[in-house]
Amino acid sequence: MIRAYWKLAKTSFKRQMIYRAANLAGIATNLCWGFFRAYLLLAVLEASPGVGGYDHDSIIIYTGFSQALTAPLKVFGWWDLLRTIKSGEIISDFCKPIDFYGMWYARDCGHAVYQLAARGLPLMLLFLAIFRIPLRLSASMGLAFLISMTLALQVSFSWRMIYNAMAFWTLDAKGVAAMANIVSLFLMGFIIPVGFFPPWLQQAVQLTPFPAMFDIPLAILMDVPGTEVLLLLSRQVFWMLILIIAARCLLHIGTKKVVIQGG
Repeated sequence: MIRAYWKLAKTSFKRQMIYRAANLAGIATNLCWGFFRAYLLLAVLEASPGVGGYDHDSIIIYTGFSQALTAPLKVFGWWDLLRTIKSGEIISDFCKPIDFYGMWYARDCGHAVYQLAARGLPLMLLFLAIFRIPLRLSASMGLAFLISMTLALQVSFSWRMIYNAMAFWTLDAKGVAAMANIVSLFLMGFIIPVGFFPPWLQQAVQLTPFPAMFDIPLAILMDVPGTEVLLLLSRQVFWMLILIIAARCLLHIGTKKVVIQGG
């Protein structure tokens, strides 16, 4: 069974390699858009020094990190499962002798690994080099960051599966999915840093799974105190388990409905 997942991830990885020109164009686009966002946030910082606990260097790291994760986290939406439900192609996936959730996760992992290596890492390094920002990460914090990124990808994937699964119960779930995606974009701190939110909203956001997708890995990347790392990682693990269970339950219920309607 593990070999099947490995092959699916490998195939997804290789599929991304076909679009080298598109990935290069994506790097250029993310870089240009990132410059715009960086200078916009630096202007905010100049008007309100120390806002959200950010300084010049941390704003650049935030901007570079957010642009680097645009493709791996599919932050602007993912509708693949939704489309297969609407078209009926999902029936062929049910016929495969492999766990349905695991199959989609393996594909997502292949995509994410390629996008991180071929697009995310170069973007982050370019931002740091152009703005001459040193990134000081100890070996232990580097390991914590890798663990946090792995958990963030899982949380993000489960959330995307949840809003795609809405297609089981609606004629066109694109509107619901788009709204869910917009909410997550804002609350995870991708559009503006969570530190820029009003205090009451910051507290409310910390009770949701969205910081586990982006804000927590960012905090570790910016070298939070070591005593806080385990707490941050434990929050990610908690939300990962909650969302996996929720996604699997929705898929189980939706699958039963599809099977019944299909005879």
